[in-house]
Amino acid sequence: KEYQFIRECAESIYSEVINKPVEVIWINDGSTDHTDDVVEEYVEKYSENSYKYSQDNKGQGMARNNGMQVARGEFIWFVDADDKISKGSIDIILKSLDGKHDAYMFRTEECRDDNKILSPCRKYLKTLAPCSVSGIELLLQKLSFSPSLMFVFRRESLLNRELKFGTFRNLDMDFMPRFLLSDVTLKVVPQIIYTYYFHGKKTRPRQYHD
Repeated sequence: KEYQFIRECAESIYSEVINKPVEVIWINDGSTDHTDDVVEEYVEKYSENSYKYSQDNKGQGMARNNGMQVARGEFIWFVDADDKISKGSIDIILKSLDGKHDAYMFRTEECRDDNKILSPCRKYLKTLAPCSVSGIELLLQKLSFSPSLMFVFRRESLLNRELKFGTFRNLDMDFMPRFLLSDVTLKVVPQIIYTYYFHGKKTRPRQYHD
């Protein structure tokens, strides 16, 4: 099915954000196919909370940086266009935001194209209850390269620290250690909010299990 991944991603997002205090920002990184047309359909359909910005092809890192600049909300969550957010994820996030932390760390599941779950979810700490930790504590748990997709960041915390994504292929191997070392506090919430898909040759990331 043409443009299946981005349509499934969009459907997963909009089914969760309707009537919620959430804005959806799409960054077009110089696409040359009809992907932009697909996104435009959703932006027009959900015009009350959707925005699209375009840039020359500069890579995923610059797309995230630009999204961070144009966003208006207090918190920001990065989503790749070929993945999905989980059912109930926005409610989980909104209930977890207590205004006391620089970021909120959740759990993910990993799936193949046929939706077969490869691993039920990633585990970080040995507690199943929400808890507060420092960035350094996560580093000591060998979680320095945990995907940024499982974090909801306080946008001001990123901007004040001038933390930006680089141009590396694996953005998180560069970004996450710098973020965790920047004197941040986090709330770890043991609920799944994100489904990471392995499409074609997409590499399976390193696992972190207890």
